[in-house]
Parts: sequence; C-alpha cells; structure tokens
Amino acid sequence: MNEIPKVKIAVLGGSTTIGANFPRAYSGVKVIADNLVFETPFGKTAPFIHAEVDGKEFLYVDFHGINKQIRNTEPNSSAERIFYVLWKAEVKKVIGTALCGSTNRLLDPSDVVIPDDFVDFTTKRPQMLM
Repeated sequence: MNEIPKVKIAVLGGSTTIGANFPRAYSGVKVIADNLVFETPFGKTAPFIHAEVDGKEFLYVDFHGINKQIRNTEPNSSAERIFYVLWKAEVKKVIGTALCGSTNRLLDPSDVVIPDDFVDFTTKRPQMLM
C-alpha cells in the first residue's frame, strides 16, 4: 500500500472538477504520483493525486472521495477515509470545490453565499444530538 506523503494543502474535488482532468491537464501543475490508494482504519480510499504547483505540494482527490465502491452515506464512508489521510499527511489547509444548483433563481454564477445552517442527508450513521 502507498505511504501517505506529508503535504500542507489538500484539494477535495467536487462536481466542478469532474471531466476537467484536474490537476493532470493543467499547465504549471506537476503530477508527482497518480492513482495513490491509501489504507485507512475505515478501508481503502479513492485514488489520490500527489501534485505540485509553484513549489507547493498538495494532495487531490476527485469527487470528495466518493466512487462506486465508497459511498458518502455509509458508515466508514468517504469522509472518514479522506480526512484520515489528510490528518496523517499533516494537512493544514483544505480547498474544497463545489458547484451546486441554487434554490434561489436570483443568484448568479460567481455570487458568494455564506450558509447559516447545515443539512446532513446521511442516513446510515449514528447521529449526534446537540
């Protein structure tokens, strides 16, 4: 199994990076290692890319670490696996990409929205009461 590299930055790709071949197809980005699958206490991860831009190394995982084998609604989900890797990598900054449909037609592309609530659609994991 692959050893988790020590990096300070992680990029969690979402729907904005699907089909964009990020970071492989981007000029100025050097791919150090591709298709890195890591063993975690929660199971194997989705493939990561270890890359570098402007001398800054980062780990990238596509679509939040979700794939056909790793779901986001099951116990030991993609989140547990991904954040275990980021913890072991000693990541200090996480950049998450997201492109979701708006519930307000008055919002335009590039508008900034700061949510004040969180909806968790996870159904097969114990929930914590506040």
